[in-house]
Amino acid sequence: MPNVTTTQTETVKLTASLKRKLLLKLRTFEELHTQIAAAKAAQAGLKTDIEKLFVDVGEFEALQAGVKIDGFAVNHISGTSTKLDKEFILAQGWMTA
Repeated sequence: MPNVTTTQTETVKLTASLKRKLLLKLRTFEELHTQIAAAKAAQAGLKTDIEKLFVDVGEFEALQAGVKIDGFAVNHISGTSTKLDKEFILAQGWMTA
């Protein structure tokens, strides 16, 4: 059976003053959204730069432990991964084979 998609459009008349106010709010929202995206990108770049500074001087472990300087607390949290030890779990009786 073929699929059919339909669209229904409804036209609403706005007064000139309401349209002007709405467009002002929407443009402000868009500008703020763009500024937030730019700020987040800049923060990500700065995080990378800070990490690189510690790596370049061989003090990455200090960054992982946490550093405080002039009221700023900085630390890097590295991800960890583990392998499931199935034999250990079976030996503990937590799971049956």
